[in-house]
Amino acid sequence: MPPLASPLASYKPPVFVGTVITPRGLRLLNRVKLPAQLIEVRVDELLAKGVTVDEIELALLKRAHPVLLTLRTREEGGAYTWRGSKREETFLHLLPFAELIDVELAQAKAMHRVLKAAKKAGKSVILSAHSLAQPLSAAKMKALVASFAKHDLDCYKIAARVHDQDDIQRLASLLFHHQDHPWAVMGVGPLAAHTRLIFAVLGSRLAYGYLDSPAAPGQPSVAKLRSLLAPFQNAKPRSR
Repeated sequence: MPPLASPLASYKPPVFVGTVITPRGLRLLNRVKLPAQLIEVRVDELLAKGVTVDEIELALLKRAHPVLLTLRTREEGGAYTWRGSKREETFLHLLPFAELIDVELAQAKAMHRVLKAAKKAGKSVILSAHSLAQPLSAAKMKALVASFAKHDLDCYKIAARVHDQDDIQRLASLLFHHQDHPWAVMGVGPLAAHTRLIFAVLGSRLAYGYLDSPAAPGQPSVAKLRSLLAPFQNAKPRSR
């Protein structure tokens, strides 16, 4: 089937991303009505559960919604151990059957062939960084922002553990003080569901929730997230 329109350009933020990590979730790709505007297919999670690349390709061919391909590394929360060039080969094999890809900032150099192929094919690219075990320090945040700025891509994503109000405010500062970049920001951990609501209201480009099973600690369902955000999206501006 021909590529679908990328929701990064088609929808007003936040774009609701529904993550799929199980064979059951993969079967949702051809369902017309879903609470998500974009489906993230976590290829690493599916391969770890015994799903083959051919089975993933078949599901992608039947997709009724734009798809984001994520082949996460173990270092940044992935479930599959990539051997040799298999990650690059899998990315290039599945690239024609998706509208967006997610590549880690730390892997941008190693995945340069994938990024070049995505750009040539007109695919949107999300460049991501993760701090899943501990919150980002101010120094680490500054270094990440400088590294992101070296890349001209469609969206820059940071997912980090949050323990308290200071951690939340540090992540939120990206949406206020670095508006020259399109940011997607989210928290991980016990406060994750709350932060995803907060950041979506503050202007995060993407709002992630699961369609089948949580892909990260504290991740809410995309249906619940969309329900919680509905009052903010439906609110009418006050007359002045």
